[in-house]
Amino acid sequence: MRNITITSARKRESNKMFLIVAILSLLFFSNNVQADEFVSGYLSYSIDNENNATITGYTSIPDGGVVTIPESVADPDDNSVNYSVTSIGYWAFSYCRGVTSLTIPNSVTSIGSYAFFYCSSLTSVTIPNSVTSIGDYAFSGCSGHTTVTIPNSVTSIGDGAFYGCSGLTTITIPNSVTSIGKEAFSGCSNITTVTIPKSVISIGKEAFFTNATTTIYCETALPKPEEWNENWNCGSYEDLIVPANWGCQVIRGAANDESFGSVTANDAAAVKADDGSLWYLADATNISATLIATPAEGYHFVQWEDDAEAGATRVVSTAQSQPYKAIFAKDEPTAISTTEQNSLAVSAYGRNILVKNATGEVLVYDTTGRLIAREMPARRNVISVAASGIYVVKVGSTVKRVLVK
Repeated sequence: MRNITITSARKRESNKMFLIVAILSLLFFSNNVQADEFVSGYLSYSIDNENNATITGYTSIPDGGVVTIPESVADPDDNSVNYSVTSIGYWAFSYCRGVTSLTIPNSVTSIGSYAFFYCSSLTSVTIPNSVTSIGDYAFSGCSGHTTVTIPNSVTSIGDGAFYGCSGLTTITIPNSVTSIGKEAFSGCSNITTVTIPKSVISIGKEAFFTNATTTIYCETALPKPEEWNENWNCGSYEDLIVPANWGCQVIRGAANDESFGSVTANDAAAVKADDGSLWYLADATNISATLIATPAEGYHFVQWEDDAEAGATRVVSTAQSQPYKAIFAKDEPTAISTTEQNSLAVSAYGRNILVKNATGEVLVYDTTGRLIAREMPARRNVISVAASGIYVVKVGSTVKRVLVK
């Protein structure tokens, strides 16, 4: 009996101590929650482990709907302690139709997802240079916006960030932005022009699903076109940007067969893509580029597919955004008739090339593939050249070389 009594007493002591610890723990954690989340003025805040404040919501909106977010907020229990306001949190002002004007301080670095979702009366927003990211659907449904300037500190624009901002007429995307999320500006039906800077390396699906009159200027060679499409100057973007007009100008040179020769395009003012194509803004209609068709060994330049009169080196304008194809052929025909081969005679006398018994148009090229003469067939053709060297004479499918000394 004595042993049982002692055990019972110890149990009561243990239970009492457990209850005291539980109450103290509850009070401790309760005090911590109260210290980490509080209301100051008409805004509510939460404090992270680094003593930075995030706006989590609002209790009311000032008269006139003008909201000015402070750079710092004092601890309600100790006014000597201030917390820096670094972010506007998830859903913080969502559906707040009373907000008309918003000023964000330089202390804020991020605007959270859905932060101003459907604040339809919001017409003026000042985003400081401190902000680096705009979250998903942060300003979606803010149909009162007319102009938004994204600062050059922002590197990412989230999915649907400005989705349905039908009042927007202009949008400026800075060179700091590297990614634009899907549907980022979808439904912004009054935007007339958008310029995508060279810094952008990722554009989400239907990022600019606006209307058929929107023109998108590209300063970037990305996304790289996989194939040429007559309806979409920069390639196949039906799933990327629909139905806006992709407004960049592209100059791309290609050979009819890569083993026959190559085409290079030179212009320091353009952005050069990995495939050698040149990219310009849509309004760069007065800029020209030089295309050079260079035949491989054993081949010669014949003509450009779109312009038989142009030489192997030609100047083209960005007014026509299109690919340019160079036609190359072997120096000797793969198969010609014995009669045709024996009847055509090509020789040189001084700086003249003599062509006899031509049965078709006579074409003369220099070694760079440049067409220097074109003559209708005659019993005897005399073609003068400016310099000595080897020339290629082509009549029909017959190709012969001649040395002019």
